[in-house]
Parts: sequence; structure tokens; C-alpha cells
Amino acid sequence: MRIAALIAFLAAFAGAAPTDKPKANTQTIREAYDQAFKLYRLGDFRRAIAKWGDILRSDPTQSSAQRMIEEARKALAEQMRKRRAKVYDLAGAGKYKEAVLQCQALIDLDPTDNVTRKLESRLSQVAEIVPEAPAEGGKAWRVATVGLKGFLLHPQDLRLAHNGLRYASEIAPGNDTFGRLLAFLRAEYPQLVADDDVTPGMRFMEYKHLVALHHIYDARYHAAIPALQEILQLEPNDLTALKQLGSAYFSLGRKPQAREAWQRALRLAPKDPVLQEFLAKVQ
Repeated sequence: MRIAALIAFLAAFAGAAPTDKPKANTQTIREAYDQAFKLYRLGDFRRAIAKWGDILRSDPTQSSAQRMIEEARKALAEQMRKRRAKVYDLAGAGKYKEAVLQCQALIDLDPTDNVTRKLESRLSQVAEIVPEAPAEGGKAWRVATVGLKGFLLHPQDLRLAHNGLRYASEIAPGNDTFGRLLAFLRAEYPQLVADDDVTPGMRFMEYKHLVALHHIYDARYHAAIPALQEILQLEPNDLTALKQLGSAYFSLGRKPQAREAWQRALRLAPKDPVLQEFLAKVQ
């Protein structure tokens, strides 16, 4: 409503006669305002900004044009945010090729948006290997798409990406796509190879649980929390991790977070007497 009122006010303001003291032809400026407002209403904020910019270059005293440029930039940023969120939704569903096309349309909308350019580049790299994840791909594909979100995010969460692709490769060792994605990620970021390497002979989640448990035994609760959150990113219904996460938060005096973790665990195991005892401590 605020923007609509501003448009109405400035449209009347510009249509009657600019109260700024124009140095250029008044009729030309009126026509430029009309064109800019029309573009704004159509949602073509980039061209509206350019048109108001033309007015300012013709007459720098046109303060109403400057105000509308600021409004249009805010509207463009919000438009880009919403449309970029749709791209992430497509990527989250494993529709990488379709997400690339949507991203390219976003770049056409605002070629100066470097965040979208980086997203398009990353999506294209993924889509070359897997244009679209199978709709009924099972657990391995679910884990892989979660991991790939970490690669696509801005800023990136490379640890999530590495964990997800490692875990997917372990769940479905015969699926060559996961191996190719993991090899690509490690080629792009060689430091991941030595980062948090799984102990030989251990399975991925077994290793992650062991790391978290060691932190808890050593009373290193601040270190245990991110280790447990890594597990829950890929296995949100891991009952043991939820219990331990609640205990780690409780040990740090963070009772609201402990309650939340234990309540999530209780929904998975509603008759667990230990969880009921834990929750009684934080009610």
C-alpha cells in the first residue's frame, strides 16, 4: 500500500507539472515519467530505473525521479529474492536443468546480480552431471539433493555438500552419478579431501556418531552440537542424535534449545521414559 500510494502521488505530481525546476523540456520529462511509471506497474523495475535515470541525466534537480529509483531498486531486490527462492526450490527437488533455465531468466531481469550469476554457474555444473534427480530415487537421492543444496547456497556450505555426497555414495555404491558428483566437488575444492576424513573401516554415520560422542564424553559440548547437527541435516529423524543434541544444549544451560531437541525426539519415541524425564527438567 505504501508503494502504491507513493506511485499515485508521484504520478500526479509528475503528470501535472514537476515542481522541481526542470532544465530540460517539461513535456519530454512528463512523457519519460509516464513511461517509467508504466514500466514500474508492469514489474519491469530495471527498465523503470533506467528511464528515471534518463530523467536525472536530463535534469539532475528531479528529486521525485531519484525517490522512485530508490523504490524501484527495493522492489527489484525483493522480486529477485522471491524468484531466486523458486530456483532453490527447484534445486531442492532435484530439477537442476529447469533451475538453470529459471536462473538465466533472472540474469536477464538483472544482469548486474552477481549472486544469481554464481548460482547459475554452479547449477550448470551440477546439471551437466545430473539434469534431474529421479522422482522416486529413494534415500540416497534425498541425501544427495540435501548435500547439493550446500554447494548451491550463497554463502556455500561445503561441509554439508561433502557430507551429503559421501553419504549418498555409501548408501548406493553402485550409482556412478554420486561418485561423479563427489569427484567433481573434490576437484573444485581439494581441501575437502583431507577435511574430516572418515576412519578406514567405518561407515559414514557410524563415524559421525563416534565424533559427537567423543565430544560429549570430553565435555566439549560446543563441539558436539555442530557434529550432531551435521548428522541431523542428513538424517533429521536420528533419535540418538536428537537425544544427545538436547543433552549438549542442556549442559550448556541452553534450555529452550534442549527442550526443542528433546520434543522432536519424543515425537519419534513418545513412550520413551528417559525423554520424558529429560523434558521434565526443562518444563
